[in-house]
Amino acid sequence: MKKYTKRLIIGIIGIIVLVLLLLLGARRYQNGLNNTNIELYVGDHYQLALKKEEKEVTWHSQNSEIARVDQQGEIEAKKSGKTVVSAKISKQTYRCDIRVKERPKLSESSMTLKAGQTKKLKLLNTDEIPKWSVEDNKIAQVSNNGTVKALEVGHTYIVASLNDETYKCFINVLDAKTTISVGHWDRDYYLGEKDLHFDKCYLILTDSNKRITTIPITKSMCSGYDLNKVGEQQVTIAYLEEKLIQPIRVSSFDLKINSLKEIDMINGETRDIVLSLPPNVTHQEVTLQAKSSNGSIISCSTNNKTLTIQAHKQGEAYIDIVHVQTNNRYRINVYVSPALYKLTNADDSIGIPVNHSIELEIQAFRPYQLEYDKNMLDVTMYDQKLIVRGIKVGSTILKVIDITSQEVLTYQLHIDQEEIYNNQNNLIDHYHQKLSDLNTLKQNNSLLSIYSTQFYSLHDFNTFTYDQEGQHLGGFYLEDMVLRAKSLKVITQKDFYEYVIEIDHDYWNYDMRIAYEQKLESIYQSLQLNGLSDEAKVRRIHDYVCKNIIYDYKTYSRNIQGKPIDYSVDNYSSYDVLFDKPDPSTGARLAVCTSYTGLFLRLAKKANLEVKTVLGRPSNSLNTSHVWNVVKVNGQWYQIDCTWDGSTENTTYEYYLKGRNFKDHILDKEFQCLPISQNDYSHS
Repeated sequence: MKKYTKRLIIGIIGIIVLVLLLLLGARRYQNGLNNTNIELYVGDHYQLALKKEEKEVTWHSQNSEIARVDQQGEIEAKKSGKTVVSAKISKQTYRCDIRVKERPKLSESSMTLKAGQTKKLKLLNTDEIPKWSVEDNKIAQVSNNGTVKALEVGHTYIVASLNDETYKCFINVLDAKTTISVGHWDRDYYLGEKDLHFDKCYLILTDSNKRITTIPITKSMCSGYDLNKVGEQQVTIAYLEEKLIQPIRVSSFDLKINSLKEIDMINGETRDIVLSLPPNVTHQEVTLQAKSSNGSIISCSTNNKTLTIQAHKQGEAYIDIVHVQTNNRYRINVYVSPALYKLTNADDSIGIPVNHSIELEIQAFRPYQLEYDKNMLDVTMYDQKLIVRGIKVGSTILKVIDITSQEVLTYQLHIDQEEIYNNQNNLIDHYHQKLSDLNTLKQNNSLLSIYSTQFYSLHDFNTFTYDQEGQHLGGFYLEDMVLRAKSLKVITQKDFYEYVIEIDHDYWNYDMRIAYEQKLESIYQSLQLNGLSDEAKVRRIHDYVCKNIIYDYKTYSRNIQGKPIDYSVDNYSSYDVLFDKPDPSTGARLAVCTSYTGLFLRLAKKANLEVKTVLGRPSNSLNTSHVWNVVKVNGQWYQIDCTWDGSTENTTYEYYLKGRNFKDHILDKEFQCLPISQNDYSHS
């Protein structure tokens, strides 16, 4: 009994599930579309609908160029192709496949034939074969493949039948002896016209009874011409299996532009240029296209009578004008000048010593206004001239603004705490101070400014880099880094000159110089020379140099072989002594005589000793050059050669503070006039 009850319950549940599925399927069927596959011709309309009305339906076509659908479900066939139209209800979407075809049509809607002539008709846009017939088979006949034969004079229709649709072609049959000639014909045309004047041209048909019929000449009849080419041409007119030849002449013409080919404008200006056609072609349509080569400089527009040009900023551009009907092209070059010019002081940056004034001359074509910091500048306007006075040290900007175009002239000004030098010696002293301030030079990218009432050249400033003894500033830079002015910019003011000098980067390695100066200062402090006598200072410097350098015979050998200096392997400068890797056993660095001499020179100068570098040769050699020092001790000049005294173990004094008769040394001629002591230094 229990088993029977269990089976009964399972059966009832199955029936319920089946009924529910049937109900759901029926509801889905009720909500389906009235058609799911439609074939339409281009131009046809079809109302697609849901079988059950719904309040909110969204209609959509996957490709509206083929078939589009509105929100009421009406479909319009646009062009041949396939697409899908869908209706969306909540989460359910229904789709209908749409195929659009071109409507069948005959290859000719009408034809004219002479009796006895044939012509084939086709039913286009279908692969199906139509049934052909003729309404009056005395006038013409048609075969099963659509070939029409004219029989006798008259007119009738050729009929193609397909799928309950009929398509007709009117046929006019003429006398077999009908002659064809050209009636009216327009011969003259202008370059670029759209086509022949078909509305004025016609053919004359004359039958055997002299009856005349006129028919218009159509584009399909004519061939062999090109209205985009100038010259004489022949047009072929084909009609009723005959060909007639008619001449045409295509001429060009110029569009008159009341403007020069080059025009000058001022920034902010608007100019109208009148355009006109010659009288003999005024009947033609005039369509002009104008385009600027650079819209940021000039823009243009045209109403086919006037070309309007607007200038936006300084520069060069051109306008290309195309006359559409003739394809003739014209170009106007436009040069836009600024509304404001700098006549003087056009440099990127101009200096003004504080509490001094400069004059700025400008060319302004229209009213302008000024914009500047009144805490730093005092500016007076005199029409085209500005008197600018610096009242506070620092950098600032002066703007001159054209009111019409808002074009801006900008002056970068720096007001300096500087003197204007009248005396050359004072100028040189000040120049030397600026050259010695390495950190400021580096910060200013190797540029320095000096003001003077006198005029100087680049050569002058390179001469000023030497001290009064003819040596480059700093001495050390004779060894491997010569101090040199690379360029000079002279800014001329009414009462003075501003000199902006650039020191040559190739010779002016700031990081190397600054590191060198710091290291040299450290060595100098370690020698503890303060309070010592001149001779005691010289001795300590001499000993330090001798003990910290080992003579570099490899560099010497490369030198006497005439090989060019290579600072990656050669050791010529005191920089090498300070920074090269030391010998692990002695702590000394490899170098040659220029390094000994250079390091002694630099340390002695720091100790406020008067010292020089001299050139000469060993007395036992005519071809070998050598350098050493002369130094003043107790008012007398003495010669000293650390190179030949040098030793990392036992420093000697054989070449220490010697008089004019210096053992094994011969001075070059230019140094023989130095006031060197006749005697060696004496400690007594």
